[in-house]
Amino acid sequence: MHLGSRLLSWPKNLHLPTNVRRVLRPMLLFSLIFHVALFLSPTSLNIDKKAEIPKDRKSTKIRSIKLAKKPPKAAPKKAAPRSSTKTIIPPLVKPEPTPPTDESPSPDPSASPSPDAPPSPAPSSSSSPSPSASPTPAADQALKAFEELLGSFQDTLPATNKGATGAVGPDVLVEPEKFFKDEDGEVGQPGLESNVWIPLITPEETIPLLVQYAQSSGAVLSDAGTYGGGPVYKVVMGSYQRYFVIVPTSIKPVGTIIFIWNGPPAAQ
Repeated sequence: MHLGSRLLSWPKNLHLPTNVRRVLRPMLLFSLIFHVALFLSPTSLNIDKKAEIPKDRKSTKIRSIKLAKKPPKAAPKKAAPRSSTKTIIPPLVKPEPTPPTDESPSPDPSASPSPDAPPSPAPSSSSSPSPSASPTPAADQALKAFEELLGSFQDTLPATNKGATGAVGPDVLVEPEKFFKDEDGEVGQPGLESNVWIPLITPEETIPLLVQYAQSSGAVLSDAGTYGGGPVYKVVMGSYQRYFVIVPTSIKPVGTIIFIWNGPPAAQ
């Protein structure tokens, strides 16, 4: 009451005009009542409570963490509907046994020889002498090497002097008995293997050319006497050895015949 009386008498002490004091007194009273009500309200209590919070306490910041979105679950695949059709298994059929066949072949009537037909004779050549014995493979290789030597020698001669191998008969020789056992020239003397006829050139012209060519081809020639009307030469080619008998023809124009023997012809 003492404070209120003072406040009410406060405009009077200020020596204000009467009109102003009449206005200030109600305003002061209203202000007093308002402030009292304001202090007594719950808001003021809360403010006071908030003020009681110690200032030295540290404030904690809370961060919001965004959670990753879970991927959507895949929709389960629908199983394909089973076919209602049933697989039809055909019944097994047992194979019928086949009757046994005769494995022995039937004889061919054309293959069996006719008893009335005579056997066909073996082919014979009248141009070359038949050997007395079957040659061995090594002998065949040696004879082939010397025939190739004489064949390549003929290639060096003019075309008119090129002859043939195995085309000599007794009718063109001066001493045919020295080379053939029969008059037809089908059987040669033992050791006679082959021959070469070089037409239109004499032995005197052939021998120097043959010796020169044979030596240039690696062959070695040496004199080994005479036989059948002409000279004999021993010819060596590596491990092979043969004898060449070089004689003239008995017909005109004179040619040269070279016989190949597997050994010395005079010793046969």
